[in-house]
Amino acid sequence: MTSVPATKDVEEVLAGPGGIFENAKKGTYIVDTSTISPIASKEFAAEAKKRDLIFVDSPMSGGITGAQNGTLTFMVGCDKENFEPVKEMLLGMGKNVFHCGGPGTGEIAKICNNLILGINMIATAEGLSLGEKLGIDPKILSNILSVSTGRSWCVDTYNPRPGVLENVPASRNYSNGF
Repeated sequence: MTSVPATKDVEEVLAGPGGIFENAKKGTYIVDTSTISPIASKEFAAEAKKRDLIFVDSPMSGGITGAQNGTLTFMVGCDKENFEPVKEMLLGMGKNVFHCGGPGTGEIAKICNNLILGINMIATAEGLSLGEKLGIDPKILSNILSVSTGRSWCVDTYNPRPGVLENVPASRNYSNGF
């Protein structure tokens, strides 16, 4: 299992001096939970296959809270026959495990998820800013939104407005949680 910040880091762990490709036994599963390039993931899978290894892209969603509570969602890209053994391993850390298709498709699902999350986060921040400028307390507005048609994960779980929810980056000076 690997989980590092960027594509270049995955490449280093896999193909760098003393890396996994150089040292892993044939038949080893390499399950990468990083959010990286789907093109690179597909290339890593092809290189692993040449070496009789199995590379699986399996980015996760759910943030710090999902990791702490064991409720992460994993988006798995691999050949179908490799999914079940990986699924069992990932269920030890998460609640939802989806086979997305061949190598790289887990990363495609994650990119799409992050795009939608980003748009929702911007909409939430803008809506709360507008409400606050017009005179409503952001906590009250967030409570209303969380039970109305404006409800989203950004409103009730990962609110971008400092002070609305505790233990989210906005309330921790925007420190990340990787």
